[in-house]
Amino acid sequence: CRRRALCMNAADVFAQLQQPLLRQARGLTASEEDAEDLVQAAFVRFIERPPEWRGLAKAKNWLNTVMQNLAADRYRAGEE
Repeated sequence: CRRRALCMNAADVFAQLQQPLLRQARGLTASEEDAEDLVQAAFVRFIERPPEWRGLAKAKNWLNTVMQNLAADRYRAGEE
């Protein structure tokens, strides 16, 4: 593939985005464990339902949105 960002698989995306997403998740949750769970849940959705994305930046945006929605759902359900 000529442009690496367009040819990344889920493992590549996870390796590149795990730490930035974990930093954001810490701001959305009450504990480190909850932040890790949130990142994991977002990546599970990423693998189960691959978004239409091109490149790492769009994957990060998609994952950020999923994490924010999951955090809001958990908050409304009283889990946080």
